[in-house]
Amino acid sequence: MPVESCFLTEVDVGEITAFRPDLGRARVLERFARGDRCFGSRHEGRLVSTIWISSGVARIAYLGREEALPPDTGYWYDSWKDGSMRGLRVASSCGLRSVRALATEGIRVSVAGVSPENRAGIANVLSMGMRPVATIGWIGIGPVRRQFRRASSREVTRP
Repeated sequence: MPVESCFLTEVDVGEITAFRPDLGRARVLERFARGDRCFGSRHEGRLVSTIWISSGVARIAYLGREEALPPDTGYWYDSWKDGSMRGLRVASSCGLRSVRALATEGIRVSVAGVSPENRAGIANVLSMGMRPVATIGWIGIGPVRRQFRRASSREVTRP
């Protein structure tokens, strides 16, 4: 399916929030303000997929965790596609195009955090060429939590 892809900016906030009303204008502006970028794909002029990318810090909201990132690393998160586009590989295409766009800017390493229950999300990042390197999370009782990072048997070492 033909799509046009590019980085979206603050000028596109209205379109982003119409596509993702669950985020709301304030949250979209907050992401832009902290330097996160939104990459989007349009089909016939209509936004059909977005993915957010941060550098410096990976904020993993569902774990309540932040991870510092090396300078040449991007963290891909919150990929979303129009439900009518299921099965057309729109999200993975958007993600892959964003990887290529950021590679021209010096981003050499791409990382993403995906909940193990999110089979579509896992399929998406695998189709983008990513592979599992670790499992991160926390265990705890009540307010007492201990975070962990368990390396995958296939963990990649940086060049």
